[in-house]
Amino acid sequence: MVKLLMFDFDGTLVDTGPDIVLAMNDFLQSKGRPALPEKTVLQFVGPGLAGLMDSIYPEAAKDPKLLQQAEEEFLKFYERNYLLNNPRPLRDAKEFLRSCPYKMAVVSNKRVRFIPKVLDHLGLMDLPWVSLIGGDSFEHKKPHPKPLLEAIDAAGVTPGQAVMVGDGFPDVEAAKACEVTSVAVNFGYTPVEELLAKGAKYQISNFADLLQIFPK
Repeated sequence: MVKLLMFDFDGTLVDTGPDIVLAMNDFLQSKGRPALPEKTVLQFVGPGLAGLMDSIYPEAAKDPKLLQQAEEEFLKFYERNYLLNNPRPLRDAKEFLRSCPYKMAVVSNKRVRFIPKVLDHLGLMDLPWVSLIGGDSFEHKKPHPKPLLEAIDAAGVTPGQAVMVGDGFPDVEAAKACEVTSVAVNFGYTPVEELLAKGAKYQISNFADLLQIFPK
């Protein structure tokens, strides 16, 4: 029996993509670098923007500190100017979360300090979250199983009683690594067919579909 639902954040619960794309391209423009297509930016949202920054700053291969500095500078720029610009709950997320019969956790690769700010902005911070985990909460982030296992432990359940809902390869791979059932959303930043091919067991069009797949 399922007792815990773990949700990715960007592209799963909340559409933050447009703001991240705007922030990235404004940041690049301020550095005299060319703007990037929306698709290019969004494909790095799940795994983490470090890979994108690495491609933007190839000179960082000789100076890793440069990459870290650029990433932190961008994140501060995003937090200051775009974090709460226009994040929107995806599909029926708000309604589902308010009546969800399961324990709930966020397990994201987004910086953990951003998550409660966005949830509060959307009126969702008061929900009984078991845990809010970000990409910098532990020494490893998804696709490593560590963040999922920490959420499972905090909820007092077993991996067999937990489900990971997400829109990216790190979600599916992390779930597979700790033998958790994974569910792919078909409205996120990664084509759902690719997530199913990677090992997601189910797909959903709305969060209410979870109640059909995992009846209480």
